[in-house]
Amino acid sequence: TNGVNGVALLSGVFNSGLAIDNDTQTASSLVMPVGALGASVYQRLNFGSVSRLGDTVKVLVSSPGKLLSLSLLGNAELSTLNAGTSNNDARALSNTTLLNLQLLSGDTQALITFVPTATFDAVELKLNSGLLGALTSINFNYAQRILVAPTVVAANVTACVGQTTQLEVSNPTAGFTYRWYDATGTYLAGKDGVTFTTPALTADTKFYVAAVSPSGCVSYKTVVNITTNPAPVTPVLLAPNVNTCANTAVTFQVKDPIAGTTYNWYDSATSTTILFTGATFNTPTVTASTSYFVEAVNSCGSSSTRTEGKINIGSIDIPVVTPPATTISQGAVAVLTATSSTAGATINWYDSETATIPIFVGPTFTRPQLSGTTTY
Repeated sequence: TNGVNGVALLSGVFNSGLAIDNDTQTASSLVMPVGALGASVYQRLNFGSVSRLGDTVKVLVSSPGKLLSLSLLGNAELSTLNAGTSNNDARALSNTTLLNLQLLSGDTQALITFVPTATFDAVELKLNSGLLGALTSINFNYAQRILVAPTVVAANVTACVGQTTQLEVSNPTAGFTYRWYDATGTYLAGKDGVTFTTPALTADTKFYVAAVSPSGCVSYKTVVNITTNPAPVTPVLLAPNVNTCANTAVTFQVKDPIAGTTYNWYDSATSTTILFTGATFNTPTVTASTSYFVEAVNSCGSSSTRTEGKINIGSIDIPVVTPPATTISQGAVAVLTATSSTAGATINWYDSETATIPIFVGPTFTRPQLSGTTTY
């Protein structure tokens, strides 16, 4: 639809069909000669369906042979309508507060985008009459409605390495199709739908989703960021090989256990029966050399390979003293702690390597005030 408001000789819209011919470089021409008072010429393009709140309007105008500028575009304006009724939202093309304007092609084209505050089914370009020096013609290349980007149930998702996860559009619109894209923006053919199941994940990544209307209009894309929980780390034992006496129990302990990780213990490399869960495992009494196995399980339920802890029946391992050496001030006391991989072992302390009579029995030995370097 196009026309002239007021009296203005030689004004009008020429080649109106070129604004809707699917060629972005052809255009209709709105002409308003200098001298007309209170007149305007307009062209209205209909989108064929009512928008949703948040949809964007994109319009390309041009003026071949003349450089465009904000001041020159001051007497041209855009507005939207719904069912032939104006939304009363006219805005001058020079009003960059209400719209975004980008000059292209050596300033001979202007790309305008804005988001109307009301639903609409048409957009109108109007050229108002002006004084000498005002724009007297403008070309209308095209108008495009871009659907508002879809919302998703979760824009930031945590998932597991080696597993898939499901992404979902929230409040989908009936009759719309939802297309999914990978991190590079490549369309994933055959994966359209409100929900999307990712491939097995190997690292942090992202996917995009766009809405497509029944008429084929495509929305902006919404990104979904995926953070992956790493695969569980194979546990390391403080003492993977323990020598002990027959008819004793042994304590195995995971070195530097990771918070949030579960440690399951088994009596073989393939057993599915969990003997104990925790970073420290006290074995039953052993009568012969044997092995136990521990695996790490992350919050996703993924398991690491199993680590073997060997028990050798024979002599008991020497205890571990913490710290192995300490420096104190003269007259101060020293506190030493000893542990054994053999559960229930008695810790005896001596004042020399060859002494046979303990000076203290127990895991924590506090020495009275010392006046010189001493070894225990």
